[in-house]
Amino acid sequence: MSELAQIEKVVFLQSADLFAHCKAEQILHLASIATDRVYTEGETVYVPNQPATELHCVVRGRVQLNDPGGETQAGPLQAFGVHDVLTGRLR
Repeated sequence: MSELAQIEKVVFLQSADLFAHCKAEQILHLASIATDRVYTEGETVYVPNQPATELHCVVRGRVQLNDPGGETQAGPLQAFGVHDVLTGRLR
């Protein structure tokens, strides 16, 4: 799959709940610094007990999350890793 065009990033970010209260110029800034990556099925997104340096937003597909509280999933327009980044705790 190819990288998202800048306008696609803007549209996606505007649609994601996490950024619902952002102003247009904030969304444009986020889109300019956001990177996209395609993961293959079964690929690890991050390793537990590592520093949280990024948050993730799912564009397509689903991501299996293994939390201490149990397994959950994140799907399109959902973000994960937000709390870890904001609190500075390890994954």
